[in-house]
Amino acid sequence: MDGQSAKAIEAYQQALRINPEYAGVWYNLGSVYDDVGQPAKAIEAFQHALRINPEYAMAWNNLGVAYARSGQRDKVLEVYKRLKTLDPARAERFFKAAVIP
Repeated sequence: MDGQSAKAIEAYQQALRINPEYAGVWYNLGSVYDDVGQPAKAIEAFQHALRINPEYAMAWNNLGVAYARSGQRDKVLEVYKRLKTLDPARAERFFKAAVIP
């Protein structure tokens, strides 16, 4: 992990200590974890974001990508179905990128 990613993770964790109900920060934290190859931590962060805001289409999208990277294909399809109800166009792009490759 590079220094910039480590600093970003620490900053997001600090923000969550102040306000743990901020879905956007959980999403950003998950994105950094995904970028540095830690899909389990990314999944956990995206799930937190979705508990706070179940309609957060980008969090559903990135949760599905993290599931795909960790080999959890059954969960990828669950995410696709949910994402399709929120943002059909994004769901189709997600399906082509995460399910079909």
